[in-house]
Amino acid sequence: MLSLTYARSDETFANPERGFYRQFVSFDSGDARRPLGAPSLRAVRGQGVSIIRVYFVIDEFMKGPLSRDALDDIAANFDEVRRAGLKIIPRFAYSFPCSGAVRCTEERVKAEALDPSLHRVLEHVDQLTPVLRANSDVIAYMEMGFVGAWGEWHHSSTGLVNANHTTNERSAAIVERIMNALPRNRMAVLRYPYHKQSLFGAKPLDETEAFTGSARSRIGALNDCFLASANDRGTYSPPSLGPPDKNVIALKKFLSLDNRFVPQGGETCSAEGSARSYIPCANALRDLANMRWSALNVGYRREVLDLWRQQGCLAEIQNRLGYRFRLLRADLPSQAKPGSPLNLRFVMTNDGFAAPYNPRRMELGLRHTASRRVYPIKIAYDLRLWGGGETRTVSVPDRLPLELEPGSYDVVLSLPDPETRLRDRPEYSIRLANKGLWEPATGSNLLAQIQVIK
Repeated sequence: MLSLTYARSDETFANPERGFYRQFVSFDSGDARRPLGAPSLRAVRGQGVSIIRVYFVIDEFMKGPLSRDALDDIAANFDEVRRAGLKIIPRFAYSFPCSGAVRCTEERVKAEALDPSLHRVLEHVDQLTPVLRANSDVIAYMEMGFVGAWGEWHHSSTGLVNANHTTNERSAAIVERIMNALPRNRMAVLRYPYHKQSLFGAKPLDETEAFTGSARSRIGALNDCFLASANDRGTYSPPSLGPPDKNVIALKKFLSLDNRFVPQGGETCSAEGSARSYIPCANALRDLANMRWSALNVGYRREVLDLWRQQGCLAEIQNRLGYRFRLLRADLPSQAKPGSPLNLRFVMTNDGFAAPYNPRRMELGLRHTASRRVYPIKIAYDLRLWGGGETRTVSVPDRLPLELEPGSYDVVLSLPDPETRLRDRPEYSIRLANKGLWEPATGSNLLAQIQVIK
């Protein structure tokens, strides 16, 4: 028998659907178009980033359907993301106020939070449905968008949300239409946790409903004012729900449980005033772990990230956003015969803040060292149930294929994307946080070597 232990790696590297993300604005206010370019996207990938958030500002279509050219341009952006080996967090919005040197005030946001009618929003979602479904392989998750300034759901000029920040029948109709537009294996996130509660009930998800394909099981959280104040500038305390302190405690508890099965993303928004008490490393790490964060904007606010760098936690946050699987040890026979039990057992831990939220394969491969032929062995294990901080043992009792020829075999663990167009691309496979295991050419992790005998 071989009993192997594996060295930990603290290297920062890209892994699919997690980590810091870069933000792009592909459609800008007015009729400006900024097509995503391959060089800029490849540069992002080279910075250890695997996901981008892209704003599509579609204000030019407030009074009519999306044009064929616009839909083609949106689809072309998804194609560029795929070519670059990235995934995308798309958000569609009609209002993008307070850009450049213009200071954002509550009054200005309300004044610029222009929305079309409910009919127009639903029409646009219907038009986008074929594009979203055709490109769902490169969608990490989708932000609800469409409503209010920046598509953030806190104000609406046409009553798509209520004046007191709560939802209504129009809100419910938009959420339902977006969730129907996305395939059942893709998720979306809402800006306020109390919006999910008002639409789907206050009880957090549990394992019996997780990943069932229902709308409730596919809606995660978006916090675009992370650590800005005690209630993250209204993220946890709408005016209609009572005392802010009570709301913060209750909604953070809800997210801690609900986010076991759905993504949590967003960005920081302030390094001044009340934020100074909340952005330091100790509090940031505690909230990131408690709310199980998967993705965070690396470009906003820079002052917060600079503080994390100064205080020494930036690299830890970068590495722990989402999942970070690390192999601890493995036991397997040093030699075996075709048709005999493999009897492989390995122990792996998740050093990240969260579990993967999209489907993900786990496969063992026996690769002949001379011919390079790979004999796959699928492992019936759902990585989406493997939360941050959890260590588990995986046993592979399957018998070796009868057609194995004698010789030396590499034992490789692969965690590829299940989507057909991405499955064989190494940049979409999960790399383990161990020294010397990752094979960049194959997207596999080399566990051991065994001999197959007659």
